[in-house]
Amino acid sequence: MYENFISDHTTRIQKENDLVLASIVASSGSTPRGAGSRMLVGKKGRVAGTIGGGSVEHRAELMALDILEKKESCEHEFRLNRKDVENIGMICGGDVTVFFQYLDHNDPIIMELAVTAETLYKERKDFWLICDLHATSGMSLYSASYGLTGNADVPSSILSSLSARPCRHRNETCDLFTEQIGTSGTVYVFGGGHVSQKLVPILASVDFHCIVLDDRPEFTDPALFPDAAETILCDFDHLDQSISITDADYCCVMTRGHAYDCAGTTSCHTCMLYRRHWKSRQKSWCISSSRRRVWNR
Repeated sequence: MYENFISDHTTRIQKENDLVLASIVASSGSTPRGAGSRMLVGKKGRVAGTIGGGSVEHRAELMALDILEKKESCEHEFRLNRKDVENIGMICGGDVTVFFQYLDHNDPIIMELAVTAETLYKERKDFWLICDLHATSGMSLYSASYGLTGNADVPSSILSSLSARPCRHRNETCDLFTEQIGTSGTVYVFGGGHVSQKLVPILASVDFHCIVLDDRPEFTDPALFPDAAETILCDFDHLDQSISITDADYCCVMTRGHAYDCAGTTSCHTCMLYRRHWKSRQKSWCISSSRRRVWNR
């Protein structure tokens, strides 16, 4: 998702179009979208992304158009409660804080960041977008391989505490919003059956790098998974011979039987970001029991 978002941003900046990046930097209670949701607005309205749709997004879009005229960044809080129902027409019951960052196409930093982000996506690096909520267009990218690029003043203490979750770092000296927008992680999909064949295109549509594994040749046919980065014919009992799972990866276990699910789950014994099974309660209990026996040996 962010890869296409950045590509759209780069194209429009190259065409000398100023933009506004509207980002949810804080949310509480029940809200359509949470912190990290972003929307890019040009002179004709929204061009990419979403902050939840409905009246909030419409109001935010109008505010962004006004910011394009004023050329100044700002922050605004939308209160989604009954007192404001006449104003914005939504009563979700939560609060959303949106930061509107003016992006001047004449600012060389903006184009440098866009080009750097596209490079990092192609190289599949872990990297973060850091927005300075004090300064107009104060923005940086950070990756371990490229270091800090941009004009946001980011303390080393914040760089060392970056995580996968969006976070606002606010104190007497700085007000920064950080979010990981690129990852080196891979989604390993165990099993190439009908569910996986529907799942992989969805994951690929939001920029996940997918690898499908099965022990049946007919279910590792690349034609079944045109959106997957790779399909691997494997032995589920010896998955370590085919893949090496890291703490940046994700696993979806949906093989054709419980025994194979157990093998796949055992191979996922690591601090990966995400692991899920396609299972019933009974199947879940059997897999969990089997996994505990293996891990406690």
